[in-house]
Amino acid sequence: MRILHMIPDIGISNGVMSVILNYFKAMPKGVYFDVVYFQETQKDRKEDIENLGGRVFKISPPSVKSIFSSEIKDLFLNHKDEWTAVHIHAPHFAVFIAPYAKKCGIDKIVCHCHSTWYSLSPKNESRNKMLALPINKLCSLKLACGTEAGLFWYKHKNNFKVLNNAVDFEHFKFSEDKRNKFRKENNLTDSFVVCHIGRVSPPQKNHPFLLEVFSKIKEKKENAKLLLVGAEKNDELLKLCKSLKIENSVFFLGQRKDTDCILSASDLFVFPSFKEGLPVAAVEAQASSLPVLMSDTITDEVKITDNVYSMSLDESAEKWAEKAIDIANAQRKDSAVFFENSAWNIKNPAKSLYEYYKTGVFKPTPDFPKRILLVFGKMNRGGAETLAMNIFRNIDRQKIMFDFMVHTQNHCDYDDEIKALGGRIYRIEQYNVLNHFKYKKDWDTFLKKHSEYDIVHAHMTGSASVFLPIAKKYGCYVISHSHIAQSQRTFRQKIIDIYRLPLKRISDYMFACSENSGRWMFGKNVDNFENYKVIKNGIDSSQFVFSQDDRENLRKTLGIEDKFVVCNIARFHQQKNHTFLIDIFREIHLKNQNSVLLLAGDGELKYEIEKKVEKLGLKDCVKFLGVRSDIPQILSASDVFLMPSIYEGLPVSLVEAQANSIHIVASDTISQEIKITDLVDMCSLENDAKYWAETVLKYKNGYERVDRTKEISEHGYDIKQTSSFLENFYLNIQL
Repeated sequence: MRILHMIPDIGISNGVMSVILNYFKAMPKGVYFDVVYFQETQKDRKEDIENLGGRVFKISPPSVKSIFSSEIKDLFLNHKDEWTAVHIHAPHFAVFIAPYAKKCGIDKIVCHCHSTWYSLSPKNESRNKMLALPINKLCSLKLACGTEAGLFWYKHKNNFKVLNNAVDFEHFKFSEDKRNKFRKENNLTDSFVVCHIGRVSPPQKNHPFLLEVFSKIKEKKENAKLLLVGAEKNDELLKLCKSLKIENSVFFLGQRKDTDCILSASDLFVFPSFKEGLPVAAVEAQASSLPVLMSDTITDEVKITDNVYSMSLDESAEKWAEKAIDIANAQRKDSAVFFENSAWNIKNPAKSLYEYYKTGVFKPTPDFPKRILLVFGKMNRGGAETLAMNIFRNIDRQKIMFDFMVHTQNHCDYDDEIKALGGRIYRIEQYNVLNHFKYKKDWDTFLKKHSEYDIVHAHMTGSASVFLPIAKKYGCYVISHSHIAQSQRTFRQKIIDIYRLPLKRISDYMFACSENSGRWMFGKNVDNFENYKVIKNGIDSSQFVFSQDDRENLRKTLGIEDKFVVCNIARFHQQKNHTFLIDIFREIHLKNQNSVLLLAGDGELKYEIEKKVEKLGLKDCVKFLGVRSDIPQILSASDVFLMPSIYEGLPVSLVEAQANSIHIVASDTISQEIKITDLVDMCSLENDAKYWAETVLKYKNGYERVDRTKEISEHGYDIKQTSSFLENFYLNIQL
């Protein structure tokens, strides 16, 4: 089987040519790649192609004139019946190649894009854009190096498949032997080695700025050396090196075939390009477990490992240098987990490409981890947010990775943990109706750039009907997830309620934390919808088992060893009804002077509640604990969990409390589904504070705290069950 690949040039520094050779080497025996090109380069890969059994043909540059010439026609006629497929790596040239291929009976015509621009030359941009118009009709298979490139050339996500710029992982993975040998041979033993791979021409690689960054690195690390692979000596760059006083520390290595050794020998890879499609060099660097610092103009799709960082080119060279040193100081992380079974390891996607050449059917290799975009207001310690983090901690992050879009510029409680787990955080302005068009534009811009997302999972409802249709436009599956069963009747909330009405029509799938929550959000008949499911607010119940040691230690720390302790864990929001909660506790304290109230959380009404506590003379027996990460310890230290919320979906905190075997007194506005165990007493908000206090005081004399994990699991509230379901759902999602 022979496949004809068409590419403008076969130069050694051409990344696309490297991709072709990578796939050629990974093909089964008996499959050969021939290559046709039209631009001469000083050094090319002709010998490499021929050594693998391929043939090389040179033609004149395709143009309008070539349509009427016989050169391309003769190429196909002279080799009629030799090629199974034609694989075109310059999409705008398909108009010249495809018609002749079809006339010769070749039905497998592949168009493969590798960039997010029509031309780096402004004068050619309009021409190439026009030439690209018939692509979708001319080619039987449209491939792209990444989703962003595919959307640029083919306009819609359903028009193409992604074939990653994969590499031979075994060849590029980090080797201590290669590192030591190269560093010894090149007098780099004690050096801090920065590496870059890229041609000086065209100037898209941004070498001048790279040199400025390196000069700042050099100021901080005197032993720093810069290896420029693929870059030939250039008078302009040499002059710049001299002016920056780094000429003795910068090495122009030119075209090399030992990049695997160079990468192993390096400590950092810096890539400040103006433009890229999906750079193979960055993939090779990650295969070698190198930390990578690149410009934010490069698609996030290239972030295969969790050791890749982006910076704006608007930032100073000094800032880039600081970041470079910071990430290089971290331990070199093994990349095997990200590569071995992924679509970035050439042996996997090569099978998909071979099957297409053979059968005409292309099934892309799943690219792990699959990134899911979760949308929240803020990632603080609320119930929905805690559920998402519980799932994130327990899901197989080699297969599924969570990224978050939040509607705040402020640092949130879970931000650091999200980043530590490998997730990304994006920020957008909060929707307020007045910014409707700007909000839509911001979402459109984001999804156009971050086209790696196939699934957008909305955990907020206020503006979901605005951004979910935009996500669908870009070919995403969209999920609406309800976490509440009613809302406060403010004017703002009434507006939000109007916006949630279209969600059952917009959403591909509808999730809810409880039956009540689902019916409230999506309508009374939602149970009959096939695309609806209740996702229980699962927890890791083993983390919440009652501990006598935790009880004694925290009570001692807080100075409440001999107290009757009531707790509430919730943000200070009108929904949580803290005003009434304080009224209840006042009645409790009047009847039992030994009582104490623990309030964990933060929010806009905290100051108001503090003032009320002070006014009622309860300051010495109400402790404001703030945002806490030791919730299991607080529960163990307490005797009753009090939650008089005006409304809830299905609060995670009450599941956690039952796992801790603490008695709960809660409002009957909360779904009856929360009664997992016999620990829950429900009271009407129509009852006065004295009635609630009497219910709480039933437990003042203590009770036995037993392990409830089995009950939690049997009712489906084990986080492993929830995580397993969602993992399979995300991996196999379909309409």
